[in-house]
Amino acid sequence: MSVDETFFKIENQWNLLFFPRRPNGFAVFIIGDHSKGVEETSSIWHQHPERFLFIQALIKEGYTIFTSELFGRHWGSKRAVDYSEQLYHLVYKRALLNKKIHLIAEESGALVSQSLIKRRPELIRSVLYINPCLDLLAFAKQEEHNKLYYKRFMREFAQAHSMEEDAAALSLSIDQNEFNRTNQYPPIHIIHDVLHKRFPFDQHSRPFTLVAQDKEMQVTLSLHGGGKTFSSYIDPACRFFKKHETNL
Repeated sequence: MSVDETFFKIENQWNLLFFPRRPNGFAVFIIGDHSKGVEETSSIWHQHPERFLFIQALIKEGYTIFTSELFGRHWGSKRAVDYSEQLYHLVYKRALLNKKIHLIAEESGALVSQSLIKRRPELIRSVLYINPCLDLLAFAKQEEHNKLYYKRFMREFAQAHSMEEDAAALSLSIDQNEFNRTNQYPPIHIIHDVLHKRFPFDQHSRPFTLVAQDKEMQVTLSLHGGGKTFSSYIDPACRFFKKHETNL
């Protein structure tokens, strides 16, 4: 299957836009946290066959897809959130799309998605989380068990948020969870691998789901065993998106 795509650069960050041959009018914004998620002529979605199958399936369903380098290890920074909103408006003007988009947020990309939802809830149709980081403080405490990992994380966090490491440590001690400060949420589906170690289910998706139930939010959860490939997320993603496209 051939894919129509374009790479473009804004503010020194590479972005990628996939065009379907038969657009259905809906867009999917993929927010990741990979240090080289998008480069000048390639991306993680091209380099990994299972990820490329996932993209191809969404394109075949008619989705316009966009994603960004987004400063690499952004750790939910305001700069990454601002950039995401800017990118949304650019893509919206460029293609004939429904105003409300689907989000796919992987790992710490979930941190950006939460801030984006808080800031512009009227633009978000639904959110699919894949092994999400939903509690930054819990992740920081987890990294403390390994000094090397913790030092690297603090350096990345400080750099992403344009602050000194001492200030970063203080910032992390304050509640970073935008979910706790958001009342308006779109439908959410979480896919979590029970063997995922970086952001374990018990520290992230499970607590999030329990709080969401108390708030009577539309949140569903799928647990996957080890060994599942990325392409196995195709059917759950498509079913979830289509379920929330009846109200334009």
